[in-house]
Amino acid sequence: MIKLKTNFEQRFEKILIPCFTGAGECSHDKTLDYKLYDTVYLQVHLPAVKPELVLLSQNGSSIVDFGNVCIGQTKKLELTLKSISEDPVSLSTSAFPHDGTFQKVNATRDLAPLGLHQMILEFTPRTKAKYYEVVEVRTKKSTLHLHLHGCGVEPSLVVSPDSGTLDLGHVMVGEILHGTFTLKNNSEIDLQYGISLLSEKSDVVQAFSVPVKLGTVTSQGYYRSNAHHTRVTYQVDRHKR
Repeated sequence: MIKLKTNFEQRFEKILIPCFTGAGECSHDKTLDYKLYDTVYLQVHLPAVKPELVLLSQNGSSIVDFGNVCIGQTKKLELTLKSISEDPVSLSTSAFPHDGTFQKVNATRDLAPLGLHQMILEFTPRTKAKYYEVVEVRTKKSTLHLHLHGCGVEPSLVVSPDSGTLDLGHVMVGEILHGTFTLKNNSEIDLQYGISLLSEKSDVVQAFSVPVKLGTVTSQGYYRSNAHHTRVTYQVDRHKR
């Protein structure tokens, strides 16, 4: 695509469009009789001009899709812009939304002939909704339109037992009991989680442990489960009164 646009030759084309005219009232099926000798021809001029700027990333597509993002979280995408002009190119952009949903992270700089520019964009949804914005990247002779898409989703992580209490009962000193609690993801996207034991931050006896304290609960799909089972180990090394 880049080679095609670099070798692009400017040209001027014309298209002739026949427009048929008629007099009187339309029939019940909204048609109107016309005569061929009453045809009016509209000539459309189509100048084809080589752009100064093209998009290398996204396979050249101007649709920038951030996908699903949790409310309040931020996702960044990096776009590569290339000048295909033999002269220096001055870049500017149209205004981004004032609510900060879509933002440009880095400054826009001028390009040397055939130079590259990395544009970093970020998406931060504020509510559960679909977002759409069109941003213009302008040069002196052409404009590149970026169609920004994104969807804000609300995270939903359910823990079972529903009571929030995992009772492992009594255990003899030196013996081990195991229990399991389940994290279920009801969201449309994968959720990362972290497990923190409060006993690790205090002077109390540490009798509980979990093998994995960081992980991801995937969203529900055809070939995967949206639930993660975490094993808890309960072991005491001395009698507690």
